[in-house]
Amino acid sequence: MIKLQLIYLQNQLVESLDLWHSICNSRWFHETSFFLNFTQADVFAEKVSQGRTTPPKEHFPYDGEPDDVISMRKMITEKFLKADIKFPTRQIPVTYINAIDTEQVRALLEEVNTIATARVNHRTAVAAAKSK
Repeated sequence: MIKLQLIYLQNQLVESLDLWHSICNSRWFHETSFFLNFTQADVFAEKVSQGRTTPPKEHFPYDGEPDDVISMRKMITEKFLKADIKFPTRQIPVTYINAIDTEQVRALLEEVNTIATARVNHRTAVAAAKSK
């Protein structure tokens, strides 16, 4: 039997940012569309406003107040978007979803479907034009 144990040796945000960086800069995903979705935005806002998060200055340069939800969210979003260094012109839509909001999830899935369909249609048109 394999036992999985989570060990939190690193800030989870730093770990997520490292993983995001490695994925979006991988040569295997250079033609892949990405969507950056921050889930549990309401839980994050509650924790930040109540001071229940690790001070951001311990991990990132940050000049804002530690309980300022808007500036923290902006700083984190910018960190993730700037991590896409190999393909900086790639457009990455960003969404913030509350913990249990099915309407937000539905809207996100519709947006993903619309963008993915448009991309497939574009590739099909390009391939058809090349074959003529």
